[in-house]
Amino acid sequence: MCSFSKILAPGMRLGWVTCNPMFAEKWDMLTDSSSQQPHGIGQAFIAELFGERGWGINGFARWVMSLCDDYRRRRDLFMDSFQRNVAPFGYASAQIPQSGMFVWIKVHLQLHPRYRVARDGHTVAGPRTNVATLMNELFHKIFDSGLIVMPASTFVVVDTASSSATEAIHDVSPLHLQYINTISKSVSSEPIIFVPPFLVLTR
Repeated sequence: MCSFSKILAPGMRLGWVTCNPMFAEKWDMLTDSSSQQPHGIGQAFIAELFGERGWGINGFARWVMSLCDDYRRRRDLFMDSFQRNVAPFGYASAQIPQSGMFVWIKVHLQLHPRYRVARDGHTVAGPRTNVATLMNELFHKIFDSGLIVMPASTFVVVDTASSSATEAIHDVSPLHLQYINTISKSVSSEPIIFVPPFLVLTR
């Protein structure tokens, strides 16, 4: 699944799916009963862009390759700065991403002097800690410094039927809990937990 919003312009809510014919048929049936079709202006714009008077497929391919080069340059610049200024202290680590639009950073909060493990039992995600509080503090400090990050708890998927699972992500908003509960039921019958300490850094 790909989107023009990441390679042409923000807000271009138009994309495409590369898949086998069986999946394409099911996807078409789902679209008929949900979103039905993308917005007309976006479709007209893309049609003109790929047409004889526009870039064409070859021109679009050249644009995408140049965009990849630019994102690779920005990724390398960021990772070089991270490896020189952050990694040596041992409080965070990151792998160089080979694809996608994000850098995933693991924050080693167990090294924080105020890191605590509660004595009143465990959750399904492990020992009950003050990770959420520390991550919230870190988020605001980074934001105030002019850098935008996304705590991994934003992307958590969990079976909220389990009270211990809900407690593991108690800092997630009620609307987000409703959303991830819906997603977890549609994706898997087994609970999936993904909690801090991680950051997702947009490039």
